[in-house]
Amino acid sequence: MRGPRIGVTDEEQELKRGRPSDGVSLACYNSPVPPTGTDTTLLVYSALLGRPLTGAETTSLVNRLRNSSELVVLHEVLASSEFARRRMVNAVSLHPYLIHAARIKLVAAMLPPALAIVDVGGANGTLYDLGYPHTFDEMIVIDLPPEDRCEMYQGMRLESRGTNQGPISTLYTNMTDLSPIRSASIDLVWMGQVIEHISEADSFLVYREVKRIVRSGGHFCLDTPNRNLTEIHTAGWIHPEHKIEYKPEHLRGNLLRAGFTIELELGLCEMVRTWRSRIFDYTDFLTGGGISTNVTACYLQYYHCRV
Repeated sequence: MRGPRIGVTDEEQELKRGRPSDGVSLACYNSPVPPTGTDTTLLVYSALLGRPLTGAETTSLVNRLRNSSELVVLHEVLASSEFARRRMVNAVSLHPYLIHAARIKLVAAMLPPALAIVDVGGANGTLYDLGYPHTFDEMIVIDLPPEDRCEMYQGMRLESRGTNQGPISTLYTNMTDLSPIRSASIDLVWMGQVIEHISEADSFLVYREVKRIVRSGGHFCLDTPNRNLTEIHTAGWIHPEHKIEYKPEHLRGNLLRAGFTIELELGLCEMVRTWRSRIFDYTDFLTGGGISTNVTACYLQYYHCRV
């Protein structure tokens, strides 16, 4: 038997009329007894909807959990129209997390495997922490010493550590000077949301260093905001520490002029309504939250270059 559709049950109509329900409420978990797996799933389901579950919904979910995994059942609510409406209403507050989710998809699906990796500007989150899926022999995370960073990033500490995918080491240096790294010793350089934090003149110094340390045929991958959209979003830069925000044709031209071959260009978070109307619409982060080949109309732009 099919369970009740979310948001259309008789019990919910009772809730709307102000009558009590025998369904799951967040308050029912104020108990010293640890919840079971089923209890936890029901709690998360209720929290995602922002309301108690009705009795019929609870019964239906418990029955479905006997035959389906928690992951599948929770994806039912993630794919529901009720949850979609709730996200739309809260698009402004959710949009930073939607951008982050799109970047995680990019790293998981599009970055190439590499054994020797340099992650430039990784203090605010390393490539490994973004979900890089491949094993590696070495990942060198580069950033300025804490005292040389802007105030909001001074408290972020880089530490060498081992992971189940490979060891991560740290190097405090200016990204325009990668002299501690041997020439032609690296397979992949990643610059995630970094190039906009340095001047255009300094970017060419970085490109020169990237070309020096990457082996012939190796990879240089970067993502950055797209000024086509950020200039609709705000008159200034979208972050107080940005030195520049590039339009795709500008950044593309700089990469080619620096001697890179661009193998792939992608956009993240396609802003369909915003690009058509030139009026910023935060719900675009929900409707266009994935990876797109329409770089021009996306909030972020990504380039996979070869050396």
